[in-house]
Amino acid sequence: MKKIGYLLVLLLLSGCGFRLQKTADLGGERVYVDAPPRLQQAVAQELRIDTTAQVVGNPSIAQAILEIHATSEQRILSLNSSGRVAEYGLFYQPTFRMYDPHTGKVIINQQTLVFHRDFIYNDAAVLATANNIDLLYADMRKSAAQMIVYRIGVLFPRVK
Repeated sequence: MKKIGYLLVLLLLSGCGFRLQKTADLGGERVYVDAPPRLQQAVAQELRIDTTAQVVGNPSIAQAILEIHATSEQRILSLNSSGRVAEYGLFYQPTFRMYDPHTGKVIINQQTLVFHRDFIYNDAAVLATANNIDLLYADMRKSAAQMIVYRIGVLFPRVK
């Protein structure tokens, strides 16, 4: 009876289009990640986990360079009745491209991602708010790293 249940679950999952995520095939390319330190670590980790690429620490031996620039911004979203900040919006905007360092040929054209998080400000807990901001930016960096690697995995085989 259990075997029939497992078979039924497998049939339902395959019928709805569900597929396990595969490792992106980057042909074993040696990739150097040129990015701000914390984003560089996150992207390098995602590349090691989700692709066949080898992350290298020296751009001179790389077959491809992943260049990432990121900006962050904090905006006031709302004020309370006494005119103090009640809510902030955090924005994180990484821009990336991939190119061959030896020929200068662009492998993946420049792309920009935008991540946004809102949070309620509490002036009675300034330290907690600062920690919350750091956690939200860390979450956006992780999301950015995952999305960058996902896009590379989708685009890389088509442009190579």
